Amino acid sequence: MYENKNKRGINIDLPTFKLPKFNKKNSNDSKKTIFNIIFKFAVICLFFFIFIFCFSKFGKSIKPVEHEEKDFNTNLTYIKSTLLDYYNINNLPKINGDSTSYTISELIDKEILVKSNINKNEECDLKSSYVVITKTKNSIYNLKISLLCNDIEEVLEYDFKK
Repeated sequence: MYENKNKRGINIDLPTFKLPKFNKKNSNDSKKTIFNIIFKFAVICLFFFIFIFCFSKFGKSIKPVEHEEKDFNTNLTYIKSTLLDYYNINNLPKINGDSTSYTISELIDKEILVKSNINKNEECDLKSSYVVITKTKNSIYNLKISLLCNDIEEVLEYDFKK
C-alpha cells in the first residue's frame, strides 16, 4: 500500500494468483476432479433429502391424527379432579375388592359432573364412557376412567388414598 502524490486516494496492490493451465495430457486428472465434484454434490443432496425427510410430516407420522391428545387429557383431568373431590369415606367402597361404577351420563344426571365442562371439540359417547372405583387395599382406592370420544377410547387409571 502506498500513496500517490499526484492522485488523490489510496492505491492497494492486491496479490495475484496464477491458475494452472489445462493440460490435455492430464485428461485422467480432469476426469477425477469432475468425478469428485459430482460425488460431493450427490452426497450433499443425499444428506439434504434425509434431513428434509426427518423433519417433514412424512417422517413424523404416516396417518393423520384424528383427535387432539390435549382434549382427551383435559377431559380426563377434569373428571378425575371432580371425582376425587366428590368421593369421601362415606361414599367409597368399604370392603377390599368391592367397586362402584357409573357411566359419565349418570354422573352428569347426579350433577357430579357438568356436561359443559367436557370439551366440545370431541364428540364423546357419555353412555359408553364410564368410571369405576375399586378398593384395593386398606384405604387405597383405584379410579379407572374410560372415555370414548370420536370412536377412540382413552383410559386413565389412578390410585389414591383416603
